Amino acid sequence: MPIAFGLLNGGAPFGPVLSFIVASPLLNPLIIVMIAAFMGIKTALIYFAVTFSSAVIFGAVFSKGCGKYIKKLDRAETKEKDKYIPSSIKDKIREAFYTSWGSFRGIIPYIIAGAAIGAVINGYVPQETVADIGGEQNLWAVPVSAVIGIPLYIRVESAISIGLALLRKGMSIGAVMAFIIGGAGMAVPEISLLLGFFKFRFAALIVGVIFLTAVCGGYIFNIFF
Repeated sequence: MPIAFGLLNGGAPFGPVLSFIVASPLLNPLIIVMIAAFMGIKTALIYFAVTFSSAVIFGAVFSKGCGKYIKKLDRAETKEKDKYIPSSIKDKIREAFYTSWGSFRGIIPYIIAGAAIGAVINGYVPQETVADIGGEQNLWAVPVSAVIGIPLYIRVESAISIGLALLRKGMSIGAVMAFIIGGAGMAVPEISLLLGFFKFRFAALIVGVIFLTAVCGGYIFNIFF
């Protein structure tokens, strides 16, 4: 996430950066390799197609007119000639540190609160309960699993492992993949970071895109499996 805001701060186009925000967690090579290893090549290819398409479409649709939703991005609005350009390596390192700290300091409370909430949810939501909610007989299993997966503060490795456990307990493949996409693509700390840099409406939109990607991906998996 910080890389995306660094790209924006450096003048990168808004659309590609939005695609990066969606794609960077979902198209992590590790998660694709793990899906291929534990769930098969076909599953990995469908996962890649769904998440890649979502990132591209999102960036293309919202490539213009959304810069006004940036809240805490230290864009330099001074003229080029007025900028301070450090000359020595030592000064450049110092300037980079102060600039990074200035951006990071404002979101520390969000990170602390988000990690705490995410840890509580991750520690006290039983897998059995999720499996019951996401069973094959539940027509709402896919969107419900996506909703459950998004807040959880889980690593990529954990998402796959939990998904496999849920699959063995009777959860449908679509619900499992919705859970994995939601869990890998967004979590409470990431939502907190978004709120630190974007206005609420646009941060909610990004979370909504991850949710829609998880739901659409889940139903697509149910069709193919």
